[in-house]
This record gives sequence, structure tokens and C-alpha cells, in this order.
Amino acid sequence: MNLFESIILGIVQGITEWLPVSSSGHLVIFNELFNLEGNLSFYVMLHFATLLVLLIYFRKEILNLANLKNKKLYFILLASIPIGFVGYFFHDFVESFFSSLLLVGLFLIINSMVLYLTKNRKDGNKLNYKNTFIVGIAQMFSLLPGISRSGTTISASLLQNINKRDAINFSFLLGIPAFFGAILVEISNFSFNYTNLAGFAASFIVGYLSLMLLIKLIKENKFYIFSYYSLIVGVLLIIWEILI
Repeated sequence: MNLFESIILGIVQGITEWLPVSSSGHLVIFNELFNLEGNLSFYVMLHFATLLVLLIYFRKEILNLANLKNKKLYFILLASIPIGFVGYFFHDFVESFFSSLLLVGLFLIINSMVLYLTKNRKDGNKLNYKNTFIVGIAQMFSLLPGISRSGTTISASLLQNINKRDAINFSFLLGIPAFFGAILVEISNFSFNYTNLAGFAASFIVGYLSLMLLIKLIKENKFYIFSYYSLIVGVLLIIWEILI
């Protein structure tokens, strides 16, 4: 992978990690259609860029978690169990889904349906152990390429009428253990080079901007608009696989 390809994949990761259209699904698409794929070391850097965006943007909320009386800390730990369990015990099974554009297309359509359901949802409910665990179960499905982590977790919150601000904060704070886990699994493959650094920089800068955009759209009740994009791409992928 050359420097230009590294930057392209970094930009793709930065946009699709936060916008609810599935970063893993888009990386599969770029690999299958354009033969554009990084090595494991490269993806460690992308995950680190993603994690760093969260640590910087939500630094105040993260510091508040240091207070053991903060229930949100326990909500996050509880909601992290499903994805941790599936990621550890069914890693190879999940990986088998990453070789089929047809499956990515199908999952993108499912992702679209979930996003659209959030249209005109009211909020007002507070976080509790039950609704946050349901969010954790939703996050578990984001291991599949085409199912967005931010999309499923935020949708699961909005569909339970959780306050928008809480939905946003909890979704992204919940991502921190998931990204830490991904980095730990792949860290043995890490190696530093300028190609990886370029991908990291592109992913971090674009990711920070796309996160700001997503939060703005959620507050404006426009989160569901990404369902149209997800549906179109999903249908096109299925047509591509069937006809070509």
C-alpha cells in the first residue's frame, strides 16, 4: 500500500466510523472493488486514531467517569459485555462475513431500516441498566460489516426515547472499550512507518470533523437521513454481485 492509498483509506475510516454507514462495510467495499486494503498494522493505527478522537472530544465526560459514584461508568461496563463476548468467542465466525459484498449489501439495507426508524422519535427517558444493556446488545451486531456501531447504538437509544444528549454521549463513551479491545487484539501486528502515520493523520482529522457533523445532525433530528445512503449503497452492492 502506497502513501496515497493509505490516505484514502484513512479518510474512508474517518468519515464512516462516525457517520452511521459502517466503516467496516466500506473498507470491505474498497478492498473488493478497488483492491485497496491495508495490513493489520495499518488498521491498528486507524483504530488508534478513532480512539484518540473520542478521548479528546469527550475528555470532560471521560474524566467524570473517574467518580465511582457515576452510574454511567457501570452502564458502560454492563453494555460492553455483549460485544466483548461475541468478539472473543466468535471472532473467526464474524471474520467470515468480511469476504462477501452481497452480505455487506444486505447488512447495509438492515442498517438503513434501523436508522429510518429513529425518524421523529421523542426523547426524555434517562439512562438505566435495562436500556443501556439493550444498547450494548445493539452494539454487538456492529461487528458485522455493513452494520454501523454508531448507527446501532444511537438508534437503540433513540428508539427507547433516551434523551438525545445522553444517547450521543453514551454511544461514543461505549465505543472506548470496544476500540481499546480492537487495538489490544491487533497490537502484536503493529509497526511504525510513514504510510501508517499518513493514514492515522487522515483518519483523525476527517474523523473529528465527521463526529462534529453527526452530533449536529442528531440534535437537529436528522439522524435518519443516513438511512437513504445506506439503502442505496446496499441495493447497488447486491445488484453488482448478482449481475456482474
